[in-house]
Amino acid sequence: MAIVGIAGVGKITLAQKLYNDQRVKGNFKKHAWICISQQYSQVSSLLVEGNNFFLVLDDLWESDVWTNILRTQLNSAAQVIILTTTRHDTVAKAIGVEHMHRVELMSEEVGWELLLKSMNISDEKEVHNVQDKGMEIVRKCGGLPLAIRTMASVLAVKETTESEWQKILDNDAWSISQLPAELRGALYLSYDQLPQNLKQCFLYYALYPEDRTLRRDDLVRLWIAEGFIEKQNNQLLEDTAEEYFCELISRNLLLPDPRYAEPYTCKMHDLLRQLAQHLSREESISKLRRVSVVTCNDMISLDKHQLKVRTSINFCGKSLVVESSIFKRFPYIRVLDLSGSGVENIPDYIVSLIHLRLLNLNDTSITCLPESIGSLKNLEVLELKKCGAACFLSIHDTSFRTLAINSAKYCDSAKSQFGGTGSYMLFNSSK
Repeated sequence: MAIVGIAGVGKITLAQKLYNDQRVKGNFKKHAWICISQQYSQVSSLLVEGNNFFLVLDDLWESDVWTNILRTQLNSAAQVIILTTTRHDTVAKAIGVEHMHRVELMSEEVGWELLLKSMNISDEKEVHNVQDKGMEIVRKCGGLPLAIRTMASVLAVKETTESEWQKILDNDAWSISQLPAELRGALYLSYDQLPQNLKQCFLYYALYPEDRTLRRDDLVRLWIAEGFIEKQNNQLLEDTAEEYFCELISRNLLLPDPRYAEPYTCKMHDLLRQLAQHLSREESISKLRRVSVVTCNDMISLDKHQLKVRTSINFCGKSLVVESSIFKRFPYIRVLDLSGSGVENIPDYIVSLIHLRLLNLNDTSITCLPESIGSLKNLEVLELKKCGAACFLSIHDTSFRTLAINSAKYCDSAKSQFGGTGSYMLFNSSK
């Protein structure tokens, strides 16, 4: 089966309804949702010979992915039902789908209904007052549900009057031409209308691979370390950051996991992620401030430059060999995420990273921290979950807001050392 349609038309929404349908859950022992930009090892790990299997291949661009990679892995399953989402019917035909459903653009009338529903407008007088301007806005959205929902979020913070909606129609953001056609108009306007502090938080998602699920608590710590969160009266920065997170969700710029009543995790629609990437992209590598290492080649290319990088996040896993020189190449680093990497030791040179605020060593082979780490006065977050780091004697004089470790033994040791510092601590003893 294939769901075909242009970006933002609602293919994923329809696929999710099928994937989460209780009849599908009951008839198939194994289920998997794979974004084609990701690795395909997930299929092998879920397959058990003889099991029936329901698989969603999201955002399929080329038939080769199925022909050369996934088809052989699925041969051992007794029954396989595959649902693909793609922008191109030629791809669906090339992989031999039996049923193809095309998702069409919304009509103006249906788009207007979606706009009103997304804004919870039901008062007939209000509807009448803004209907003409609202229909113009819907037409500018080109029949795309994603664009209509994001525009609904923009309008929701405005007065429901003809004059206010006319201001939105007159906004110069509609006519910006520096972006690809699919990112102009409503999607860019939804970004343009954000307060500056929320713009930074939105753009931060550009660092992450497509379809990556992010935990709210992780984003909160990262945003604080980056300096994105402004102090508000006596409110904790963590609480303010959570408000930012919820605001991005309410504006339809982040998608919460529907399995939870509260938004603990989120994703970003691939079109909005593309927008974030375009807006945050710099012309020269020497101007790079934030880097995500998705393949080892990314790190090799960085080796050739002395950079003013403030953020580096690893997505390579254990295949990323982290040499001591990395700490010398990034003297301005604020956020260094080496979680899941092949790093084995932290050199004493880390004391020179005077701007470092967050160091993530989760799921690494680190067994000991250098004494010099105690001299990092700006270090606020140190994460050591699922690793063997046991040396806390040297870090009693830091300004940590959060210390996350996974061993009850080390938690007790750390509590005894940090108990009187007055810093905000998170002692996490879960695996």
